[in-house]
Amino acid sequence: MPVSKRYIFAVATIATTPEERVVLVREKESNVTLGKIEGQFSLPAGKVNPGEKLSRAAAREFLEETGYMLVDAHQAFTCCFFNREDNIPLASIIVFTGSVPEARSKDGELFTTFAAVEHVLCSDDMRPPMCQILEYWHYGEQRTEPRYPFSCRCE
Repeated sequence: MPVSKRYIFAVATIATTPEERVVLVREKESNVTLGKIEGQFSLPAGKVNPGEKLSRAAAREFLEETGYMLVDAHQAFTCCFFNREDNIPLASIIVFTGSVPEARSKDGELFTTFAAVEHVLCSDDMRPPMCQILEYWHYGEQRTEPRYPFSCRCE
């Protein structure tokens, strides 16, 4: 099966607080290819560096994007995204779950927030690919169709 010339292999993290809120970040810039719109909420995520272990990449990206250390992280599932028109694979995102020991705002913190998952699931403020990942984690299945020209399969 052919893959996109821009195939993305990345990690994303679903981390919860003791109050069962999900840690989210706001996109700092737009990137149409990646489905990013400045200001939308997203899960902390990023590419895996060559030779980097997946768990290390997840912890690194989480720390870089949120300023928090990820605790009790483990690989949970994988989501693959495909172009709807020709079913060409676009990306694989390895999803890790974990927790943060305490959620407190830091001085000058602009891009990290904590939200009840029900409040952000597939809202207009949430990055669509990350909605699909959160939905699978929360419900054990995908319930909505993405708003971009791709399909998503998680397992």
